Amino acid sequence: MFREVYTKLPECAKPVPGEDFDNTLSPASMRRFYLGLSFLKSELQLHRPYLLLGRTDPKYEYSRRVCLNAATEMLGFQRKVDGEIRPGGKLWSPGIQSFTVSWYMSSIVAHDFLLATTVLILDLDADLSTGVQTTPATPTRGLQFDHGPPTRSEIIEALQNAYSIWLKASRRSHEARKVAAAVKLVLSRANSSTHSLHSQSRGK
Repeated sequence: MFREVYTKLPECAKPVPGEDFDNTLSPASMRRFYLGLSFLKSELQLHRPYLLLGRTDPKYEYSRRVCLNAATEMLGFQRKVDGEIRPGGKLWSPGIQSFTVSWYMSSIVAHDFLLATTVLILDLDADLSTGVQTTPATPTRGLQFDHGPPTRSEIIEALQNAYSIWLKASRRSHEARKVAAAVKLVLSRANSSTHSLHSQSRGK
């Protein structure tokens, strides 16, 4: 299995967890970050066909869990890098700035974050339409797969953070504009659903 290959990697070759980002500034470390992103994307692509099936069929619940955890972590990584490559950030320094910015702005990496955003949009949209009983996530370190999927509020938070990034990118990218519009739409639905539930609760 794909996971078994990952667990057998020597520690020096394993992806650097996003939460260790603040202490790793070398180009070699950034390559390990890219390896981590590639691993998450591979898990996402492998299990994505079963994302929506996993909402109702227990046989595919693991695939849904992997997809949502991978997508959420990828967007968390996007948020960290986006903040650190800007003036005052830890990656805004001679010798690494050019490497990091060019890597982050590449179409390949942008597509990875687009994939993660799309997965969360699809699941949240289905949740708002039909609802599903989810398992609360348990905080862990490193790559997060072996616990329950993120809650609706955690997915919404991840999409809110991603929306601000896609909105900035939309100034130079037509595709980013479309992604930002899709995120805005599903977040608006989520906000309306939350207000509706609060109103019903107050009416009881």
